[in-house]
Amino acid sequence: LIRGLSASTRTLFWTVVVVCLITYIFAIFGVVLISAEVELASDKASHDPNSNSQELADLEMLVEATGSLSSWMYTLIQVLTLDSWNAIARPLQRYVAGSWAFFYCYVAVAVIVFMNLVTAVIVENALSHSKQDEETLLAQKYSEQKS
Repeated sequence: LIRGLSASTRTLFWTVVVVCLITYIFAIFGVVLISAEVELASDKASHDPNSNSQELADLEMLVEATGSLSSWMYTLIQVLTLDSWNAIARPLQRYVAGSWAFFYCYVAVAVIVFMNLVTAVIVENALSHSKQDEETLLAQKYSEQKS
């Protein structure tokens, strides 16, 4: 298993690079498509005397989570690890109706496809090294029997 992991380091490195690139691209889309609407909703709620404190707290949290490219990167890493990302996605859905599609696409691409690809690469390399070890042992036994 350890040999399989060490043999997979190059592939794993490039997988991490691709996941970072995908996260960066989705963060740019998040800033362009979602952040402006969250800022607008926050401004409206802060000037509206009928806004309740829970709504203002939700909007403040959403502005913090989606206000900049680096905030989006951090938020998307939270989504990538599936770490309580509904705490962001559900309140965001109230203010940006199509945000569910954004998160669905990111989860589908980054989490499901790439993380399964990483697992497949590690397993494939481990099986390959296991087969090589088995063939080496058989060759050693054959040479010992022959001599």
